[in-house]
Amino acid sequence: MLNTIEREPLLKEYVLKTTDYHLFSFISGNRKVNMAHARRLEKSFSKKQLLSPIIVNEHYQIIDGQHRFTVCKKLGLPIFYFIVEGYGLDEVQILNTNSSNWKKTDYLNAYCDLKYTEYLKFRRFMQQYPDFGFQACEMLLAHKTLVRKGEQSKEYITETNSKGYA
Repeated sequence: MLNTIEREPLLKEYVLKTTDYHLFSFISGNRKVNMAHARRLEKSFSKKQLLSPIIVNEHYQIIDGQHRFTVCKKLGLPIFYFIVEGYGLDEVQILNTNSSNWKKTDYLNAYCDLKYTEYLKFRRFMQQYPDFGFQACEMLLAHKTLVRKGEQSKEYITETNSKGYA
């Protein structure tokens, strides 16, 4: 039996595309654009722009995707978007609160699923020594010793870390 596609009543249209950047505006009260994040996206989008539509309300205020919008505008790339009527600052805050970036353990598990030998060894080490956290395992397996003083770190010369850090 074929599944039928149901259209969400809140959605005005499906995914739309434009380079008419002046249609859009930032919603008052949203976070400011993080330029470090925008630079990372710019580097990524310069290689390949993946379909990741922004969400706007009926007034074309950006609910989710202001960093993607900023980068697309800068690079002259099309904006993919869809309109959800009735969304506002509350939905901005909910979307931002509930989003989660990949963490180191997510990358580790992904590379282990792909059977990358060094990552499999790393995960076995973590399983064998569960009292060590991820960062401690990284340092142990990289053969580096760190001593922290305030905001600065110093790597000391060890047998396997012959260059050290001055």
